[in-house]
Amino acid sequence: DALPIFANGPKSAPVELTNQQLSDITQAVNMANAMKQKGNGFLAAGKVEEAMSCYQDTLDFLSNIPAVLPDVSKTRQVVGANLLHCVLKKNLFVEGQLLASDLLEEGGDEPMPDELKAKVIFRRAMCSVGLGQVDAAVADLEAANVVAKGLNADITRELAKLK
Repeated sequence: DALPIFANGPKSAPVELTNQQLSDITQAVNMANAMKQKGNGFLAAGKVEEAMSCYQDTLDFLSNIPAVLPDVSKTRQVVGANLLHCVLKKNLFVEGQLLASDLLEEGGDEPMPDELKAKVIFRRAMCSVGLGQVDAAVADLEAANVVAKGLNADITRELAKLK
């Protein structure tokens, strides 16, 4: 039986997927999450290059999966944020700014959760700090602070340093 899935939110035309297609997509998301966990393991072990490679492979894999289920977009967002964390650790500040901006603009079919959005904006701010772009960093930190509702100590601390 085909189930209606709204690919671009409830106002879009439904995409009919069979149970097998839904199962295949769910299995692919599970594989992507396993790949992400492998990257997390590398990052926890301080193997940033390996983590970056793993996260990029995961994003490449996810690019072939239609974002017809919320888990696809959510996984892409988290893996992208993890890749951004690695890029920042490698002091690739220009690349980090671009990646963060792409993540924030992309949005996907699912809105980025506020906690993750605040992290991405914070990491873009840290890239700006690394490039000596204090005004851009302060603007991002203030935006991140609003998204985080003032509850993120890292954001508050960095903002105090720059003001």
